Amino acid sequence: MKKSDITKWINNNYPHNRLGDDSVQGLHLKKNSNSISWRLLYRDSIGKQRNIVLGRYPSMTLEEARKRGRELYAEIIRGNDPLRQRDEEKAKAANTLKGYLDEIYTKILDTKKSGRETRQIFDRHFSHLFKKAMTELNARDITAWQAQMIDNGKAFATQKRAYGALKTLLNDAVKRGVLTDNPLAKVTLDKIHESEEVHLERKSKRSYLTKEQIHQLFAGLDKYQEQKREGRRNSRAHGRAYLPNLDNLEFVDYVKPFVLTMFYTGFRNGDVYGLRWEHIHFYEDSATIHKTIEKTAHKKPEAKTFPIADELATILQIWRVQNANPKSGYVFSNPEGERLGDTALKKPWKKIKEFSELPDSLDLYTLRHNFASWLVMNGSDLLTVAKLMGHSDIRMIIDHYGHLQPDTLEKAVSESFAKMFA
Repeated sequence: MKKSDITKWINNNYPHNRLGDDSVQGLHLKKNSNSISWRLLYRDSIGKQRNIVLGRYPSMTLEEARKRGRELYAEIIRGNDPLRQRDEEKAKAANTLKGYLDEIYTKILDTKKSGRETRQIFDRHFSHLFKKAMTELNARDITAWQAQMIDNGKAFATQKRAYGALKTLLNDAVKRGVLTDNPLAKVTLDKIHESEEVHLERKSKRSYLTKEQIHQLFAGLDKYQEQKREGRRNSRAHGRAYLPNLDNLEFVDYVKPFVLTMFYTGFRNGDVYGLRWEHIHFYEDSATIHKTIEKTAHKKPEAKTFPIADELATILQIWRVQNANPKSGYVFSNPEGERLGDTALKKPWKKIKEFSELPDSLDLYTLRHNFASWLVMNGSDLLTVAKLMGHSDIRMIIDHYGHLQPDTLEKAVSESFAKMFA
């Protein structure tokens, strides 16, 4: 084989999709629809024909392919099968936590509404165990992990949810025959009772916005939009006149309607990312959202109905018209119409906080706490608040927001006895 032969073969002067080398036995070029690769054909110890890819052409030159081919043949003569070694390494990798997660379990998660969030749980909490074989996971790993979670201030409920996701993965591996049994089946978490200091610190993170901060937030959203418009004007004035004019649009992009949807519904980020036009129902004098809560979809797949504030109904109707009145698809999507990535609001939210002069530590999730807090402070029934937050009972509302309505129990007792003796 000469370099000129390769050129002629690539230009289809030869009819076959293979071009063999006359210097190294079994070495050849294989042409596929979108690539050309160097391969080595050989027989293993039991006489089975094997074909191993050496590299792509032209990244791997003829000289490099011949050198690699000779090296592999020397290994084969000594009884070492390069493909068998690769298969063994691949099988070993597949039995690690990351291997099973990437090769099998993520595909299963992709079929579930809460799958993306579950995958994030693994990346966020168990990446230090990714290279470990699933069979080698043990109680020491979980004890060390829980200790680290406690040091990081993670509530027991968060620990329990993350550990439950890990055990569910291992049970799935058992069901599919990858594991004979779950190595963590009998390993439980230690129930840690929070100190008063930790409990108060955790509660403090569930802050809400003051009236002044709410005005600042809305002003920051407008400043964000104006900066976008100014940037577009500059682009159009300097050689990019083909870009759409943003001056006549109510919303320069998805950011403002996304943030306001969180503000007016108290939805979690994921539920706004997953919001579809099919979920929203506009009526003559009202509107509702009817959807399954993503975080609890694996336990409660039934959809729930949430009323929409008039302000948000107007915002969503304008956003819908601005996007050519779609009847289906994601309300907030990327240019291809697909669901936004989970970090799509990260940079815009940081910019909005700067414009609003709000604390940099303020999380987007605070808008959910703000929604619940103001409902409670304005005297809303706690069960109603729980339902609007997507909870089935009021335990979490009492735990996290009950202190915002301190006179509720006292009032209930005094009114009850007042009526009794009236």
